[in-house]
Formats: sequence, structure tokens, C-alpha cells
Amino acid sequence: MPKKIGLITILLIVLLFNVSTLANANSIKLKVNDGLVTNDLNYKLAQDDILIPLHVLTENLPLKMKWYGSIETIKLEYKDKSIKFRLGGTKLQVNNKLLNFSVAPYRENDQFMVPLKVLGEALGLLIRSNPEKGIVNIYQDHARITNISNSNQGKADGIKISVDQKVPIDSMFLQNPYRVVLDLKGTALYKKFKDFKVDSPLIKEVRMAQFNGNTVRVVLDLATKAKYEIEEQATGDGYDYLLKVTPLITGVNIDGNKVSLNSTAELSNTKIEYLNNPTRVVVNIKKAILKEKKQLEINNSLFKELRISQYKTEPNVVRLVIDLKRDIKFEANTTEQGLVIGPIQTVLEDVQFKNKLKLNLNKKIDPKVVFLESGSRLLIDFPMTITQLKSKKFNYDSDLIEEVRVSQYDQTTTRVVVDLVGPVNHQLNWNGKQWEVNLFNKLTAVNLENNEVNTKADLQLLAPGDYEVSRLVNPKRLVIDLPNVVVNKEEIKLPQAKGVIKKIRVSQYSTNPHRGRVVFELNESVNTIGNVVDNSLEFKLTKFGLAGKVITIDPGHGGKDPGALGYSTLREKKPVLDIGLKLEKLLTEAGAEVIMTRRKDEFISLGERVQLANKVNSDIFVSLHLNGHRRSSSFGTETFIAPNSNQQTKLLAQFIQDSLVDSLGTFDRGVKGEELYVLEHTNMPAVLEEIVFISNQKEEDKIMEEGFKNKSALAIYQGIIKYFELQSGEE
Repeated sequence: MPKKIGLITILLIVLLFNVSTLANANSIKLKVNDGLVTNDLNYKLAQDDILIPLHVLTENLPLKMKWYGSIETIKLEYKDKSIKFRLGGTKLQVNNKLLNFSVAPYRENDQFMVPLKVLGEALGLLIRSNPEKGIVNIYQDHARITNISNSNQGKADGIKISVDQKVPIDSMFLQNPYRVVLDLKGTALYKKFKDFKVDSPLIKEVRMAQFNGNTVRVVLDLATKAKYEIEEQATGDGYDYLLKVTPLITGVNIDGNKVSLNSTAELSNTKIEYLNNPTRVVVNIKKAILKEKKQLEINNSLFKELRISQYKTEPNVVRLVIDLKRDIKFEANTTEQGLVIGPIQTVLEDVQFKNKLKLNLNKKIDPKVVFLESGSRLLIDFPMTITQLKSKKFNYDSDLIEEVRVSQYDQTTTRVVVDLVGPVNHQLNWNGKQWEVNLFNKLTAVNLENNEVNTKADLQLLAPGDYEVSRLVNPKRLVIDLPNVVVNKEEIKLPQAKGVIKKIRVSQYSTNPHRGRVVFELNESVNTIGNVVDNSLEFKLTKFGLAGKVITIDPGHGGKDPGALGYSTLREKKPVLDIGLKLEKLLTEAGAEVIMTRRKDEFISLGERVQLANKVNSDIFVSLHLNGHRRSSSFGTETFIAPNSNQQTKLLAQFIQDSLVDSLGTFDRGVKGEELYVLEHTNMPAVLEEIVFISNQKEEDKIMEEGFKNKSALAIYQGIIKYFELQSGEE
């Protein structure tokens, strides 16, 4: 779409400015295409024109200038126009047409001062100004009127003017005769629309002409006094300007218990009121004109008399009054021909549940909705409504609804009762031919639990719900959004922050759509695992995540191979399995995929253990053992790796060894190289942990304590975490 521009045609000064205002102004700010050219325009006022330096135009607009010094003549070329004028002369030639300057151009201090009123119109430029602020804006190109058509297809009585770009419009209403005048600024009439014929009882004729160089004027001759409004609509090809004229009511028809008002357009602005003594319905129709006042006596089951009149003219309001034989409610339905008014006859046809409760009616009627806290019950009463439903209960699949019942509460009221699981927030929306009952889950509590491995956040809801998790790096923040959930901060007592969480916030993030939000401000980056458990959303926050890591845990021995024998006949195979299963749980919660070589007391060969780890491409292999020695005095913790192991294996072994010694308080026997089958034949960093000596009475006593197994699993877990943290940092 071309851009508008317009020059400082003295339209800016003469039509939009007052000459005396300019004369008193200290400066004028000049802009071209909204870009600032100068804050202090050099200008002169003469008669009814303004003169500015010609170089302001040639430097900022695509004008070509030639100076013929011998005859002191200037030639300007712009698009398809060639303009010539002489300094000191009052004539200018535009192509083959002569125009008159109101004041002659002249030279001043090596500058050509040129008048703009005629020159701007000759160039076809548009000037806009703000007199109070002393701003002049010059724009290029005219907008083009591309079409004119009728726009009374049931929506508005009037015309539609299509323009290839947005333009400013001035309008006015005139009397004697009645007419509407539209001035489209910066617009050119490049063709005449001879075939256009207006189609409206209110509009007798439409005339269009080029009012001046920058304005097209459209005149609508009206049949009677009327109001009008102008609506702007953007289109793919430009803009449509709809001039809507107040509808004219031309007649009244009665068909049974319905009253039809015939009009030149839709009558959509109506208000219905009811009076008693006498029983009467009053319909006020705003923005309408009545062609003829009427009073009708009627004899049917509902009506006694009908009157219609022009109730007001400023603004226009037509009033329809119907005297009734009995009290009954009415509705007004807009049609392309006008308005139909008749008694309400609403039927509740069906009750459905598809993601939300839907109450289908044959026509819209506003219900009265009451929530009863006792029993958490929602009552929805439809006045002037009957139900033809035979079933009183309906199928639904909602965690928030316990039961739905429908009944004919009285002769004119249908009642829907929704039994809820608790104080559920609700909202009703009309959609098509049904009321949609939106029920919103509710956040009822936030609980925190912290241990050595993770911090657990428990979000309690009325019913199971969905969630969306996002995180910020700076500041460190975990955001949990709860779709279709209501959050009342006053009702929720937040726990004290702990673990990796340093602050908690809850809020109703939005209401359209409903979305609750829980924000955890964090001390450090965490890995998050979320699960829905009954009516809770459980999130486990670990300091470092192992997502994507595959770890093989190998509890040694098993089945026919009992392993080392304890001082009290305790077999090595059982405690190492217990420790392995506890370690599996910790690693899984951190996001790792854990492969166990055995999960019960069974014999697995060394080859099978190695084959399993290699097959799944484990990142690390950890074999768990308890040491045994013929001397019962041997004690402490040691870790074995294959001789000539790489640096990664050595780091893994040292991290786990250090963690076990620190946590258990055992003697540090160090990391040692040993040619062991499971270490020699695995394709990944592999370690074998001899946690303590089962053959030592004191250390065996510790093994039989449940806390020792937990400490051992946690210590190995922390060593593994430290190893992968280092790997991640190096990557």
C-alpha cells in the first residue's frame, strides 16, 4: 500500500492554521513523512499564503529542479507533473495548465522562497498540522477511492466507500434539505462511479466530486432527518469507510402473539421493560426513526392494544407499548428486515458433559445461579423455561462433579442442580445454543518436605489437575502453572521455605482463561520430577539432575553364591542387595535410568552382569560388596578399579570412596587397582565398592542397622552426583 505524504500546502496554514496564529508564533516544526526536518522553519507570511525555502522540498521529497538563470525560471518535475514558474511572477504552469500564485516567489540570501498554497495543490501533496504545537507534516501521494457500494445487507442502512489507504474524514449534517457531507482528506477521485445507484429509503441520492486538490467530497441527500455514524474497517486492499444512517421503521405487523417491525435495517439496540397496573410491556428502540405513528386494538390471547411512536428525537428513540391480558415475559429478535417481538418460549433440551457441563436450550435465556456452601451445591434456575428431559441424571466424567440433576421446579422454572466435590468456583458462558458451565479446580494448600537428596513440594487441589513447568536461570526460579485452577492467596497458608527453595509465592495468574501459578525462588539450579498423585501434584527438586544417564548397579553375589560370611553368619549377598535397591531409588528420583543386575536373591554370573551393562550402553557401572578377610581385625572402606583405568574411572572411584568414608566415618583404605572380571570387561567407567568388612564384628554390627544401609546408599549416590557434575562442567 503506498504511503501518504502531503506538503505544507497552505491548507495547513490557511485552512488548518489561522494566519494571525502563525504570525505570532516563534517557530514552526517541519516534518516530512513523519520524520523531523527542522525545529525552526524559515518562513514568511504574505497575504493568505506562506513562503518557505524551495530547498526544503527538493532535499526531502523526490523533486527534480532545474534553474534557468538567464530568465530566472524554475522547473520542477514530480512523477507525471512538470511545473514551471518565474521569480517575481504570479503564474505557474502545471503541464499545460496555468494557475495563479497568491504571492510571487522571490530570492532571499541565495534561497528561493516559494508560496505553498497553489504549489502544494499542484504537486498533489497532503499537509497535516497541529496548530497548538506548531507542527507541519508533509506527506506524498493521494489515496484513491476504489469503489462505492450499498451497505444495507441487514447490518446498516447506508453506503460503503473503499479507499486504497487510510485517510482522515471530516463530516457534517446539514438541513434544508437534509444531507450528510463527508470530506475525505488527501484523496483523489481518479474515476467516476456512474453505475452506482443508492438502495435505501432514507438516502435519496449520493453525489461525489473532487472538492479541491486534496479532498474528495461525498454528499448524501436524505429523505428525512436522521442520525449517522462512520465506521472504519481495514481490508486486504486498504480501508472501507461505512456511513451508517439511522434505520427507518416503515410498518408494524401482528402475527399471532408476535409483533414484527419492518425497517430499512436491523434494529439491534433495544431494551424491554415491564409495568404493572396495567400489565404492559414497553420496548424502547434506540437509534431508529418512525415513519408513521400508529395505535392498534387487538383481540388475541395475550394482547389488548398496541401503540408505537417516536418517543425521542435527541437521541432518536422509537417506543412500542403493548397492553397485555396477563403477565408474561417477552424477547426481541433482530432480523434483516427489522425486529420481531414475542413471548419467551424456552426449552432445556439436553444436558451434556464434554470437558465442561453443557446445558442445551432452544434459545438463550439468562439463568439465576446460586451456590450453596452447605453440601457444595450449584443451583441453576432458568425462568420462563420448560424441560422435556425424561432422564433426571446424566453421564459425565469430571473429578469436580459428583452428580447432576434436572427438574421442573415450577410451571415456569427449570432447575439444574450440580453437586460438587467442594467449594468449586464456576462461570457460565453462552456459546451457540448452550450455556457452558465452567468449573475451576482450586489450589487448597502447599506443603514442603526436605531430606538429604531432594526437596519435595506437594500442591494440594480439590481434584486431580494438569500442570505446566517452566524455569528461569537468572534469577533461579521454578514456575508451575495450573490451568483451569483458582488461587485464593488469603486462604492458603504457605509453609516456611526449606532445602533448595528460599521463597514461595502463589497467585491467580490470569482469569481469562483461569490459570493459577506457584513460584519457587531457588537457591541453586535443580532437576524437577513431577507426578499427579490423587488430588496432589508432587514435585521432587534435586540439586543436580541425572536425566539421560544410564547407570548399572550390581549388588554382588546372590543365590547359590552367598559372598563373604559375617562374624555372626550374616551373608554378604543380602545387605548389598538392600543397599543397591535404596541406591536405585535415589538415582531414579534424580532422573537416571537405573539397570539392576539383580533385584532379588538369585545367582547371576559375572559374564551376564557385564553383558547387561554393555548392552544398554551404561554411563557408569557400580558393583556393591562387603569385604571379608581371614583376619577379623581387618576394617575400613576401599574401592577397586581395573589397572590402567582412565582418568574418568579414577575420578568416579575417588568421589565414591571419599563420600563413603566421610559419611560412614570408616577407615580410608583408598582406591586400588585389581584385575577383577566385572572391571576388566565393562566398556564404561566401572568401580567395585567394598563398603566395610563383614568379617569384622564391629562393622558387621553396623551393617545390620537400617540407618547404615541408608547412609551407604546416600554416600554412593552423592559420589555419583559429584562425578556427573564434574563431567557436565567439563562439557
